[in-house]
Amino acid sequence: VVVAIVGYTMRTFRPARDLYAIGSNPEAAVLAGVRVQRRVFSAFAISGALAGLGGALWLAEFATVASTAGTGYELNVVAAVVVGGVAIFGGSGTVLGAGLGALLLNTIDQALVAARVSSFWNQAVAGALLLVAIAFDRYVSLRSEKILSRERTVATTEATMLAAVIEEPRTLNSVLRSAVRWESGLVLLFVISLIYGSAVSSYFFSSETFFFAGLNFGEIAIMALPMTLIIITGEIDLSVASMLGLSASILGYLFMHGWNIWSAMAICLLVGIAGGALNGFLVTRLGLPSIAVTIGTLTLYRGIALIVLGSNTAVGFPTSFTKISLPIGNTHIAYDFAIFVVLAVIFGVVLHMTPVGRSIYAIGLQSETAYFSGIRVKRVKFILFVLSGFLCAFAGILYTFQQASSASDTGLGLELNVVAIALFGGVSIFGGRGTIFGVVLSVAIFASLQSSLTAINVSAQAQSIVTGCLLLLSVLIPNAREGVARIRAQIRRRSKDVT
Repeated sequence: VVVAIVGYTMRTFRPARDLYAIGSNPEAAVLAGVRVQRRVFSAFAISGALAGLGGALWLAEFATVASTAGTGYELNVVAAVVVGGVAIFGGSGTVLGAGLGALLLNTIDQALVAARVSSFWNQAVAGALLLVAIAFDRYVSLRSEKILSRERTVATTEATMLAAVIEEPRTLNSVLRSAVRWESGLVLLFVISLIYGSAVSSYFFSSETFFFAGLNFGEIAIMALPMTLIIITGEIDLSVASMLGLSASILGYLFMHGWNIWSAMAICLLVGIAGGALNGFLVTRLGLPSIAVTIGTLTLYRGIALIVLGSNTAVGFPTSFTKISLPIGNTHIAYDFAIFVVLAVIFGVVLHMTPVGRSIYAIGLQSETAYFSGIRVKRVKFILFVLSGFLCAFAGILYTFQQASSASDTGLGLELNVVAIALFGGVSIFGGRGTIFGVVLSVAIFASLQSSLTAINVSAQAQSIVTGCLLLLSVLIPNAREGVARIRAQIRRRSKDVT
């Protein structure tokens, strides 16, 4: 019934048809008089209403509900919509197609059950179908638009300016300007979080609190470093936590089957490199959007982890490796935290003091201009995705030894924390801006807040709300000035129309 009503609306009423125009060409839609912001806002409102209807139907079907109801459904929804023919680039697709996509995925699920195939294959199949659908959509769009070889044009002045940015070292003025940017607010917020922590717990400044904060956030912080570089280039990698889980599952599986621990670790790192290379290939060579690709590989890698280890839990790892859950020597420093600090210094030097780092910024600021300035844009992005896969696999190894066990759901949902840390650290979601120092401050703030909230017995679910709010603020605040300017322009325009 819902499919019929929404499908009829999309085909019949102009506000619904406007959505196709917006997806095809937002600028042309604005010039044609389409109220883009209002239409997009309405679409999100309707999406929320239908999600609420889905929750009501869930309750009616199962006669019970829990806070974990629908966990992971967002990936199935995206897969059903894209497999059903809705273009990930926007502008085409039907409600009927999305419904048929959902029916196809459900049919495959039932077929696997009937064939007595492990249910752990479901997620891997959904991820694979999503990647195939995205690739096919890209192929069709390229053929229809005849863009097999793109014509690139760029202004000479723009290229000259970018070349100067790449070649010249940072001046004192640029350093001073950077000192009063987002990072200054993070320093202040970090101080406030320390004051709050000491107020709610008398043990906040103890060495044990410092150790457990580093232990709990070590792997997340490590994964946030390559994520920072990827986002600065204008891309994103949402498969980081699934790669961590896949690495942990493979390590547990190989160890359970008698492999030498060092050989098993090497295989895990190679798998991480292969996973990162797959992401990089699909993004740079096929030209697919990184957010869509990594949503697909997020599902695919998690599904493979489920296939490899199933519902088993691997234990019994050598104590010489599991001791990383203890402090280093007589200090109160966690191994994970120490590794993060070393990597942060390396990443900071590369990003802020080398031509490679300046190339990363240039790609994020203007990818096409960077290309004509001699930067190998595709190669840089590919290497960053490979680096992300490698470090996420390494984080999976650390996480396994820290917990002294391995399971297929290891790291489930941590991608939200990784993205939140990077964005809250001042990395622009649009690319071209961000610092390692900001990300380090963001890690410190998140760890401090978690320690404070844990001290007053705040549940993990409530803490995730704080993470979500910080993620929203990190996107809203940097763009607040532009939003205020847009609102003022609209008010000015309306006042002129009235007069």
